[in-house]
Amino acid sequence: MTAAPDLPTLTVDDPAPRVVAVDMDGTFLDASSRYDAARFARIRERMDAAGVRFVVASGNQYPQLERYFTEPQRLAFVADNGSDVRDRGAVLRQSRFPEPDARRIIAALRDVVGGEFLASGPGGAYLGDGASEWFGTFMARYCPVLTRVGTLEEVADRVFKFSADRRDPLLPGELEALQRRLSDIAHVTSSGHRNIDVVVPGVNKAAGLELLTTRWGVPATAVAAFGDGGNDLEMLRWAGYGVAMANAPAHVRAAATHGAPGNDEAGVLTTLETWFG
Repeated sequence: MTAAPDLPTLTVDDPAPRVVAVDMDGTFLDASSRYDAARFARIRERMDAAGVRFVVASGNQYPQLERYFTEPQRLAFVADNGSDVRDRGAVLRQSRFPEPDARRIIAALRDVVGGEFLASGPGGAYLGDGASEWFGTFMARYCPVLTRVGTLEEVADRVFKFSADRRDPLLPGELEALQRRLSDIAHVTSSGHRNIDVVVPGVNKAAGLELLTTRWGVPATAVAAFGDGGNDLEMLRWAGYGVAMANAPAHVRAAATHGAPGNDEAGVLTTLETWFG
């Protein structure tokens, strides 16, 4: 097993974290969107005994994330890239766009990706009539509650994240140009080379984690955060242990303090067994 290049791995000599936060796709989950549930259960039992919290921090919606765990009510979630924060079943924050801002974002995304984007809100995800069958099928894998509406303007009063994807990679500078266009009303990020996520300014995984850890009385220095994508950058920089997966690109590794084996090698579980094995 190989850690991310040029990054040290965590060892038993490093103090154990009091909070562990994990991204899902490309980090906790393997390429088949699975993880070793029995192995994780053994680790969780030891984490619980030590009073260590486990947080799922993902760009995916909460209804999708809870399906991966047998007892989601025992966990905390930073869903939709920080827009939806929950602690053991209690909703702590859901950050929505003002309706005029949402309408402006819809227009900007149409210019970039046509109809290949959706809106996420408390009731699930929404597709406009401009979305192709391919996009609807692709996003249904990540959005178990997916409703097609006439236009996304119909739900502009309830959106806390927009997600775009397409078959071809983003063009050089395309993401940055969209960020400049929306810089006064939104934060634009990406979890991969084809993906665009648009969230409320100041909303990201680190902000969601900070809300939780403040509630628990845990400093950022006692947090281990695992990630592999651009939407993990803030939490990797914020956490005391920012752990990049071996499969993470160079700019993500540059934001991390430590490395872990890749997601197909169960790198998160292997690292956690350093303390809780």
